[in-house]
Amino acid sequence: MNSEKIKYNCPICEKEVETNIVSNINVTLNPELKDKLFSGELFLHECTNCQSKIQLNYSFLYHDLKNKFLISYGTEAKYVQELIDNLQFELSEEDFDLDQLLKIYQVRVVRDMNDLFEKIYLFEAGLDDRVIEFCKLLILDNAREEEKLQAEEIIDIRYMPKDIMEEKGNIKDDVIGMNIYCEGEKAFIRTIEMPFYNQTKNYIQELAQKNQMNDELVIDQAWINKLLEQA
Repeated sequence: MNSEKIKYNCPICEKEVETNIVSNINVTLNPELKDKLFSGELFLHECTNCQSKIQLNYSFLYHDLKNKFLISYGTEAKYVQELIDNLQFELSEEDFDLDQLLKIYQVRVVRDMNDLFEKIYLFEAGLDDRVIEFCKLLILDNAREEEKLQAEEIIDIRYMPKDIMEEKGNIKDDVIGMNIYCEGEKAFIRTIEMPFYNQTKNYIQELAQKNQMNDELVIDQAWINKLLEQA
């Protein structure tokens, strides 16, 4: 767990204060950090001047050794290179092959907390976020037709983890769940069959390889639209 000191202006007393933040969230070595991240506790700090509880938003790296993925959260990928430079030390392996490791690691950059959570859920489930972004396009097209939705009514679409699917009674081993969020607090659950996902996965991976887009760190709807324009 890497930590560093930062300074910020307290929004309550307006004084500049200093606090420690966790800049490298390694959930394999420090599994308790994952719960603190999802609960928001990790970002809750006390002003040393007025003792107010402040929610801070700062850049950090999320690192999962077990599932082999790295996600840099923030406005820039500043922690990705830092982590890559220290991977050999963290793993303490004399025969550590960095180039080979990066071939099997998922490395991403996100700027939104919901994007971060979604990437974590996807990679823990062994899913390819590039394929999921493509499936989102198909699901939204279908939902607009079936539910008579206008584009401006749709707020977001997100992958639904299996534990949440179980809570809603929509769980089957061979499906992937998606939740479409709309205006007026409406939501629609849609599913993808695994055979279709696997077929789509082959298509997207081949297309990304052909167009040399495998190394891009930001994977979102803009990325998949750019890829499809070159199909």
